Amino acid sequence: DFRIALSLGIDRVAMNELAYQGFGTPRQATVVSACPYFKDEYATRWAEHDPDEANALLDGIGLTERDAEGFRLRPDGTPLSIVVEYALVFGPWRDVVTMMCEQWKDIGIRGIPKEEDRTLWAQRGAAGERDCGVWTMDRSFTPFAFPTWYTLGIEGDGRANKYYQWYASKGAEGDEPPEEVQAQYVLYDRIKAATPAELPALAEEFFDNASQA
Repeated sequence: DFRIALSLGIDRVAMNELAYQGFGTPRQATVVSACPYFKDEYATRWAEHDPDEANALLDGIGLTERDAEGFRLRPDGTPLSIVVEYALVFGPWRDVVTMMCEQWKDIGIRGIPKEEDRTLWAQRGAAGERDCGVWTMDRSFTPFAFPTWYTLGIEGDGRANKYYQWYASKGAEGDEPPEEVQAQYVLYDRIKAATPAELPALAEEFFDNASQA
């Protein structure tokens, strides 16, 4: 619900008009429409700007207390903030991140833009030191060649490193993920060994899971 709320707090239409001069298509982060596993619902799920619903979701998970500036507090009373790190590499990410953090103010989330060199960005990710990082979502026509966007990370990409370590070490290292994350890793292992006849159903389940999360 927290991730869904953050998504609903983003005005993708405004971002497209201002940062991309209207040339983009506001949508959710998922496989491209030409991918054989694409569904229309993947592109639209929780991609609309709905701050009222976002606020309701955040209240519903217990983030009801706020500071004097209107930003939400963690359950222990400490400030809740998200540092959004980016490097100026492939797009107008300074504008995008700045806009997103401004939009999150309407749902009581303090977003803090942090621009840095690409090398530092990668190093911090590999060390598991980022709150949140902005990057491209490439290889989304052939997603099983690079499934990091649909599981929770692969080695060195900076996304949920402790979960990946648990998966790669078969539980000997890292942090044990929630059941739904474990299920996605198990499903990906099945996909890697699937026959052509088995793959479509497994792929549909895999991307349905990713879309819901």
